[in-house]
Order: sequence, then C-alpha cells, then structure tokens
Amino acid sequence: MSEFGFQSLPTMETIESYTSPEDRNLTSRVMEHHQRGRHGNGLIVSQMTDNFRVPEHFADWVYLSLVLQAEGIRYGVEHWRRHMDRVGGTLYWQLNDCWPVASWSSIDSFGRWKAIHYAAKHFYAPILLSVEDKPPVMDLHLSNDLPEAWLGSIRWSLETLAGEVIDSDELVVTVPACADTLIESLDFTDRLTQETERRTVLVTELLQGDERKCLSVHPFLPNKHLDLVDPQLKAEIAQQDQELLFLLRAESLARFVEMKLIGQPDMIFSDNYFDLPAGRKATITCPLPSGWTASDAEHALHLHSLYDSYETQG
Repeated sequence: MSEFGFQSLPTMETIESYTSPEDRNLTSRVMEHHQRGRHGNGLIVSQMTDNFRVPEHFADWVYLSLVLQAEGIRYGVEHWRRHMDRVGGTLYWQLNDCWPVASWSSIDSFGRWKAIHYAAKHFYAPILLSVEDKPPVMDLHLSNDLPEAWLGSIRWSLETLAGEVIDSDELVVTVPACADTLIESLDFTDRLTQETERRTVLVTELLQGDERKCLSVHPFLPNKHLDLVDPQLKAEIAQQDQELLFLLRAESLARFVEMKLIGQPDMIFSDNYFDLPAGRKATITCPLPSGWTASDAEHALHLHSLYDSYETQG
C-alpha cells in the first residue's frame, strides 16, 4: 500500500510565519492559498467533526488537524499490518514539504515534526500491539516484523477516565516471526452501557521484561463523545547533562498530550501527542536549549490535551 495519506495544517508556529492574526481562519485568502489540495480544508473539517468536538479557537483547529492526521494514518497502518497475508508493506505520503503549507507531510518545511511523525515511531515499531476495535468487542493483535519469534507480555485494563479499574489482565505471549497473531478477543458487552461508555476506555500496554514498549488508549465511541474532565496535567522537570527530563502525571485521562517549549518551535521531544491515563507516568526527554536551565524550561513548558480543545473550555 503506497501513497495513501491525509492532510493536516502545519504547526501553529509555522502558520504564524506566513499569516497575520486576521488571516488565521481556515477560509481566509492566505490560508486557502497555502492549501493546494482541491478539497483539502473541507475534508479536514468534515473528518474532524466526525471525530472531535468543534473547537472555538483557531489554535485548536490546528492542534486537532495534527491529531486527526496522525490518528487516520495510524488506523490505516495498523489495519494493514494486521493483514500481512495480503499487504507486504505500507508507505504513507508524504515525508516533508518544500514550503509552509497544509499538506500530507509528517515534517513541515521548517523541519518541525507534526503529530504523525511521532506516531510513526509507534505504528511502524517492529513489534506492534494494535486493537481492532469493534465496540464493545476489542481484538488484541501482535504484528511481528522481526525474523525471529518474540516473547513478552500484554497488559490490558478496562478503566474509567478517572483511573478506576473495572477489569484487567496480563497475558504472557510468544508470537511467531514475520506474522500477525490474534492474541485475544475481549467482549465488554456486559460491562458497558450507553452512559458508562462515555467514561470508560481500554488501556493496553506492551511489555518486554520490565520495559514498557508502548501504551495506547482505546475509547468505545468517538472522541467527541468522551466525557473528559480537566486532567490536571503536572510535570516535574530535571536536567541531566545536556537533556531535559519531564515526568508527567494526570489526575484523569489526558488524550493526545502536546508538549511545547515556548520560544523553541523546532524542539523535538522523545515523544509527543501521547495518551496519559490517570495514575500513570510518562517520561519525556528533549535536548537542553543552549543557555537554558530546568527553571527556564519550567516557565516555557506548555501542555495541551484534547480536553483543552473542547469548546466549553473557552
């Protein structure tokens, strides 16, 4: 499968390089000039409203377009990797841009990573834990691209947005080389109602020994219908040699956490646009900007999650 893709806007800092404040609207002349797809912005909007609440602020349109692109391509790649019998590989369009523009790229013209470029590190990992979602049934798959069998474990948890565990299990798995394996089909029919599914998600983790390879969150309905509350994101920041280390926590589920250091638009983090369930920790690193200290980073750190894009938050 080659040359499939989905557009997003570039990062807000890139948009600011070619717009004035009055131009920052999806249908302004400048924004439409920097969109060379015939139906590009309209397609972004229609797909966005299928999945997310309509945002009030332009910066949230930008944020959601980045998340939408990453989620769309992730969903496709994971699907095709689960069908290794008929799909030998995938190649999404495209890597980069030659000018600042809304496009299919995962790196914009300034070299800034979009959400999809961070997501690609996960959905192209040699060992991929994915979920084929058929709510209320969730199928756990392991896709192994390695030339040898893989041994590890899968931990899953059906939990509320506040982190209350309803059901959970840990499975020790051995999967064959160069194959996709259905690990388990989880049926939560008796655990969910139309009311509780708004506050319930499936959290999956892939582990090898004591190392967590990945963590992902799977709602049972579109993200726009999740009953999210303020996750109260907190970050402890430390300096280790020439790196900054961020330890993040959340009191309630934080979806698609975006990290920025104000004044450092080209910063590349070890991960970004990630999920952080309640009660868990995420450790993120990035290079220490020249002349900066951990205190400088504390003042410059900006955290944003899906909750912040909800229109009612103002």
